[in-house]
Amino acid sequence: AIPTIELLGGYKNGHIFKNSDFEIEWKIKDLGSGFDQNSIQIKIDGELGVAEVNPHTGSAIVVEPEKVFEPGKHKMEAMAFDRSGNASELIVFEYQVAGGRIAQLNPQEEKNLTASRNIPLKQEKTKKQ
Repeated sequence: AIPTIELLGGYKNGHIFKNSDFEIEWKIKDLGSGFDQNSIQIKIDGELGVAEVNPHTGSAIVVEPEKVFEPGKHKMEAMAFDRSGNASELIVFEYQVAGGRIAQLNPQEEKNLTASRNIPLKQEKTKKQ
């Protein structure tokens, strides 16, 4: 049987993640011969990625490279393989990551953050007279 792979979470191409705090999880199915770490091949912007495969469920969570989570547009390609070397179709997921976590602050929080940065760390020592 040819394996199948699907993206979990119901994300569509063009999905925008608000910050870097997300997971991309694939589900591998129909592997008569079982799964292992080599059951999935992930590419992110053309670079090989790493997914942690759960051999019991066929779930594969993308963990590397770091650029998966970096702000900007990304193209992820995923393919599943069974141990006999049969390959699934190639699935492409194009998504975008909005600015880093700090960019999510509202203006008031932003202001407090800036204010706290300007406080001198050491109090000036009072000069002895």
